[in-house]
Amino acid sequence: MSYNQTARALNFVQSYSADALGYPFYHSKRPELIPGISDPRLALLLPIVIYWVVSLTYHALDISGWQWIDKYRVQPAEDVEKKNLATKREVITTVLKMQGYQALLGGIWQIFFKNKNAVVKYTNHTVEVQKVGTWIAKALIKAVGENTASDLMASHGEQLTYYVYWWAGPILRLVIGA
Repeated sequence: MSYNQTARALNFVQSYSADALGYPFYHSKRPELIPGISDPRLALLLPIVIYWVVSLTYHALDISGWQWIDKYRVQPAEDVEKKNLATKREVITTVLKMQGYQALLGGIWQIFFKNKNAVVKYTNHTVEVQKVGTWIAKALIKAVGENTASDLMASHGEQLTYYVYWWAGPILRLVIGA
């Protein structure tokens, strides 16, 4: 393997930038996902909000009177009415209490067990994209040879780097728990 052929496969990588390749839908350049609400607070609020959105959606479908929904019921409406011994008010009160406890304990945990030595890491995605592209180019050179690797990097290198950096890498980290 000559230096010039290897360099030719790697030259494409140096032109990659995160801005040029684009960002996936899940990426946010802001320090907070929702301005004005810190991400730890959002982690406390979001499960509660989602619970109520889903519950109210099912409740709206339940009271809608639409006949076509009945075939999707797990239990007939009459059985549900017989088995429900708690009133709606009791259920709502209990759920709000449990969610209040959950938010309170989560808030206490965030206040008292915060890692005071934690460092916020800002990633230079362009540098990281180039590192991934270099790794891909070197792997291709070993797998298919210099000429084919150079051709692949010239024709599909940007897309391959984008998908490995933004999709395959994060999915792999989730799967292995890294």
